[in-house]
Amino acid sequence: MSLRVEDQASRQLKAPVASASSDDKDDLSAKLTSRERWNILLLVLAFSCVVASLTMIVGAGNLVILSIGGSESVAPFALACFFLGMSFGGLVVYKLNRYGRKVGLWFGAIMGCCGAGVACLGLHLESEILVLVSKVILGLGTGIGMGLRFAAAEAVSSPFASRAITLTLCGGCLAAFVGPEIAAVTRLGQGKWTYVGLYVVSFCFNVVEAVLVSFVRFNSPPPATIDERRDSEHELEMQASTLTKDSSTNFGGNAKKESKADPSSSTQLLSLLLQPEFLYPLFISILCWAVMAMPMSIFRVVMHSFGFTTRQSLTVIEVHFLSMYAPGFVTGTYIKKYGSIRAWQVAICCLLVGTIINLVTQENTNTSATWLLGFIFLGIGWNFAFSGATVAVTKVYEDRNHFKSQIQAANEFGTFFLSGALIFSAGYLYTHAGGGGLNGWRILNFSILGLNVVFIVVLFLAMKKDRQQKAEIETDVPTNGDNVGICETI
Repeated sequence: MSLRVEDQASRQLKAPVASASSDDKDDLSAKLTSRERWNILLLVLAFSCVVASLTMIVGAGNLVILSIGGSESVAPFALACFFLGMSFGGLVVYKLNRYGRKVGLWFGAIMGCCGAGVACLGLHLESEILVLVSKVILGLGTGIGMGLRFAAAEAVSSPFASRAITLTLCGGCLAAFVGPEIAAVTRLGQGKWTYVGLYVVSFCFNVVEAVLVSFVRFNSPPPATIDERRDSEHELEMQASTLTKDSSTNFGGNAKKESKADPSSSTQLLSLLLQPEFLYPLFISILCWAVMAMPMSIFRVVMHSFGFTTRQSLTVIEVHFLSMYAPGFVTGTYIKKYGSIRAWQVAICCLLVGTIINLVTQENTNTSATWLLGFIFLGIGWNFAFSGATVAVTKVYEDRNHFKSQIQAANEFGTFFLSGALIFSAGYLYTHAGGGGLNGWRILNFSILGLNVVFIVVLFLAMKKDRQQKAEIETDVPTNGDNVGICETI
């Protein structure tokens, strides 16, 4: 009898593994429908518009401040304000997603158009404040547009979600050159009108994005997810009823007030947001953006102070943007095969190499090779880190689809708000702590090297958690007739 029970338990423990294996085979044999291919194409083109606008704004952001008489210490605030606006994009989308994914994306395009208008007004009035405010509005529109990578997972069947996300990010490859080159072509001489053409083109890109999104057909939630949400809501009602009875016993007249508060849903959401499965990808996103964007926010000013031409710094930013998005052609397959943690390991290697190359850069105007190499490695590292983190976050709400919008909003806000706060420090580190010039550039990169160390610590903790989960799978034996689910690893 005991042998029969042990044999049954053994079969139950192996069953999920066999099921997972067969699922993987189904994923590989499945094919995209014509509608899904069309959706991906539209989303890639829409994301290209978002990134083209982003590359123009970021590439010329600090130079715009200088063109109206701003100081070098204020110039990095342009990118910092842009990231601040991006951080609020996720919160806005969360509120608008109840009306559909398209409504949120359309609103983002409208904000992009408004930001471009405010920027033109700021240039006309030569107002640093208005220009910085326009960066916040433009950042808001771009932050909402960055949600296209999550939208891609909703436009295809689940086996292709990770591939769709990374393919959408590939839309930045074309924009890597289109954005900066348009920014260079539309320059109108010198002075306050120099960059007006840039914002007019940004306005047009936002309009095209809105049109492309209009033709995308997003998938409806599967019946199982709807049933799961109904069961969850029923459970929350039962918990709220229990709380009401307890409060009427203990607090008398406060019973109705406690009932209306219904803290159960927020408690469940908070518990999800405090799980390592969410926190580790969030920290990885924050760190990869900060390590990549802090030097990017100031390097064109640094190169110009060393005597490099505008064309040389423009080439560096174009190659950097290309290295950020080109790996998307392979990262989806890589993450699907090896997982997000392996992608983060590749990322930290690239980010470290890029930071070290930037540290040894010299005031040599004969060649920009070190600048190119440093930012190429930073771009590749960013792609592997950010793509892996995005895929990992989608796993958090995979079985809790009713929390999808809240989790995405929390991820976007945390990523861009905290990385934007770090970018704010770039100007201070370069100008005040380092005194500008080569010494200021090195002080900035020594600080970025410290962020790489923090990245390594977070990665080590994620790897430790992953090993613990795998050990639990190997040792956990079912005691009932129910199957034992495989623990989701990052």
